[in-house]
Amino acid sequence: MKRGMILFLLLLALLTTAGACADPARTDGTVTAWIGENNAFFLKCEDGITRTMPMSMKDILQITETEVTVLSETNQLISVKKDGSGYAFLNEEATEEKIAELTDRTFLLENGKLTCGETVYSERAAAAASDGNMLYWINRGESTFVLMQKELPGKTAEDTASSAPSLTGISVPEPVYLNVTDEALTLTAADRTVMTWSLKDAAAETFAPSGMETTAAVLAGGRLYRYVSTETMPWVLEDIRNDAMQLATVTPAPTATPSPTPVPTATPRPTPVPTATPRITATPRPSGGGDDEDGFPIYKWARGTRVRSIQRRLQNLGYPVGYVDGTYGEQTQLAVELFYDAVHLREHQYISERMYEKLFARSAPPYDPYMPLQKGDRGRSVLFLQTALQEIGLDPGKLDGIYGKKTVQAVAEYQRLIGYIPVPGEVPGEYAASELLEKLYDPDPIPTATLTDLR
Repeated sequence: MKRGMILFLLLLALLTTAGACADPARTDGTVTAWIGENNAFFLKCEDGITRTMPMSMKDILQITETEVTVLSETNQLISVKKDGSGYAFLNEEATEEKIAELTDRTFLLENGKLTCGETVYSERAAAAASDGNMLYWINRGESTFVLMQKELPGKTAEDTASSAPSLTGISVPEPVYLNVTDEALTLTAADRTVMTWSLKDAAAETFAPSGMETTAAVLAGGRLYRYVSTETMPWVLEDIRNDAMQLATVTPAPTATPSPTPVPTATPRPTPVPTATPRITATPRPSGGGDDEDGFPIYKWARGTRVRSIQRRLQNLGYPVGYVDGTYGEQTQLAVELFYDAVHLREHQYISERMYEKLFARSAPPYDPYMPLQKGDRGRSVLFLQTALQEIGLDPGKLDGIYGKKTVQAVAEYQRLIGYIPVPGEVPGEYAASELLEKLYDPDPIPTATLTDLR
């Protein structure tokens, strides 16, 4: 048992310090390769056909424009054509240097710093994965972990929007591994729970621990695969008799189509990506039986059909509600607080009747993560602002969600740093415009020349 724990910790250190250097599954958006049944190699080609090579594999190193490079159990380097037309054994010896040379370096995660080329995405990343178009990662806060995403450098909204629903801002458990295929983003948690999010409609599914020391899991070919590590093999398939037959659950997609936008990397601030403005129509108030049908207010941890309808309405408006599961949990509370902010009501740890009426009104506002803030505002949106300011070395005072004197001073200093010129009559720092928030929540919130002065 002690040896198994040491192996697990070594693999975890490898994953968190060397970025995407070892993976049981990879995708580039057109093909997906993975280690499947009997540790054989599987390749889902662009034509939708899945092909397999009945040879035990150690690792999938990289996907290029024409081929996939894999490492067999016998340490042979193999090049497989992306169209599935054939494969060849490479003559190069599989030394550590050669494996490192062939390993995908789309991003680098080292000691919490997540970079892609010259771009720094986060200073507190706990896990990351990329599908060649989008980079996904989990930010570590003081006591929380938050899922983030952003398109890779050189990619445009046209490259990513149709295939990447908004997952930013979802609270997740402590991760040990993150993987993405053409089907789903899969998180392996420290407690060995596995969570998946469909890349078609963001539908979420949670799988209970298998009872083994799971080090990674992936969803590929409609099947969930779990892996453990050994002294000689980074990925050994667990007994998949149950998981292999369990398909990812699909739930109705949100009405809004997410549109990738630069997002903040500061933690523990979950700052969801702005979504395209959904078509708002009058929605009848939900009704039906359940634990949430006893009137108002509706308190946290209530369950039932009305909570599910509230979650669905928030989701359709673009708020980061998380699972639409009929349970009023922490992620639903985050979305509720952001809606309170949007309609200028005082936040509560429950859903009031007034908030409920505004939510189902025709005029209900869609989510805007860059909603302007001003002195005197209170709520979760102000807390996001304060946290972002603190992340870059400014002092907004106590992180209490109150836009007071210290926050005004910090915003004024940030305005000075980025060369923001207040409109006539505007007191510096007393108004945080949308443009200012968009810049503050960007991965590069301040000009490089000012970084030294702030540290």
